[in-house]
Amino acid sequence: MRWTTLGVLILSGCYDGFETEEGQLRLMPIDVFTEAHGGFYPSNPLLESTEMCVEIDCGSADCTDLDLQGCLEQAVTGVGSLLEGDCIAADDVGQLVWEFNLSSCGATYDGDILVDDRVTFDVVAAAEVSASWTQWPELSLGSGVEIDGEVPNDWIQAPEEPFRVVDGGQLMLPVTLSHPDFDDSVAYGFAQASPGATADLDVDSPVGGYVRVTGREGSEGQITIEAGDQTLTAASVVGVADEVDSIELIVGYVADQENDELRTPLAVRAVTRNAKGEVVYGAPVEWSVKRGELAIEPGGSNLPGLDYASISDSCLSPSERVGDRSAVLRAKYGGVKATVDMEWNVSPSDASDEGFEPDPFCQSGGCGCLSVGGTPSGIVALFAVALIGLRRRRMFDPG
Repeated sequence: MRWTTLGVLILSGCYDGFETEEGQLRLMPIDVFTEAHGGFYPSNPLLESTEMCVEIDCGSADCTDLDLQGCLEQAVTGVGSLLEGDCIAADDVGQLVWEFNLSSCGATYDGDILVDDRVTFDVVAAAEVSASWTQWPELSLGSGVEIDGEVPNDWIQAPEEPFRVVDGGQLMLPVTLSHPDFDDSVAYGFAQASPGATADLDVDSPVGGYVRVTGREGSEGQITIEAGDQTLTAASVVGVADEVDSIELIVGYVADQENDELRTPLAVRAVTRNAKGEVVYGAPVEWSVKRGELAIEPGGSNLPGLDYASISDSCLSPSERVGDRSAVLRAKYGGVKATVDMEWNVSPSDASDEGFEPDPFCQSGGCGCLSVGGTPSGIVALFAVALIGLRRRRMFDPG
């Protein structure tokens, strides 16, 4: 099944669309991409030529007795047009207003008749936007995700440097569009803007808005996106030898929003380097727990590759999983190994031990290793919650 990023957010319960200006209707966009684990809001400008369909429901007003399909009249003014099936098209650059005639429905909310409503979007030209192949896990630092110690200066690829993907390894990142006049990323429809790559790269797109490269030694090319009559370059990629000379482990934790002394493990990245000291991506690292208990899913939650892993403290029952917690996580590739000491704190929970089952990806000190995976419970939601702050904080440059 091919999940869009909005689909992942819907499943996690962290994105439920946006309301019209009067708060009477809630719109859920379909097949529109903004950024990793980020939903679409009116503050996101639309890329010219984007077509957006929505599911319409009641907003903050109690309109459960209102037949939305039977009485709701719609219109578009400005630079767009109304399409069939609760859809609009951004036809030109400027401002687009999607209008909803609710006053003729005769429904009331708190005794007041519902009024006409609307939502306004800015539409931007493809020639004015820039594209990036965005390292979203790294950019989540400072938006609800914390680490111990410092990160390497080059753990986010410099715009002028290519991503080096090891032979046979894979790297998957979203293609994000930015406009200099807007803080939020530019939204585009999958049918009108197509992420891809130049011919020499082996790519596919298993998740809407993402491009996955499989490394081939000696290959070289660019990650691109076709937007209208523009071909935008998001990043350069080269395929390199399947060689890793060193590994450094960096663990991310989700900080508790109410108690800054509490946190829970979220994910880990193995920063791998070749003999020249250059960062390389995509090595299928073998993960294991040397001490303690952790659920480890390599590449889980749409992480960039198997050199990343989702991790969670979901192996012990709620009554056992309290207070100061610790583990030692280990990564191995070829003859190169690395470990990292992990510490976190868990507050007592009201959850019952009855019916508890350990996460299927659980490991304890000394048991088997993992280099592939599925979907551990709760990780998608944690990522989405941790990254909500990125909507208002443009923390990255193209590349």
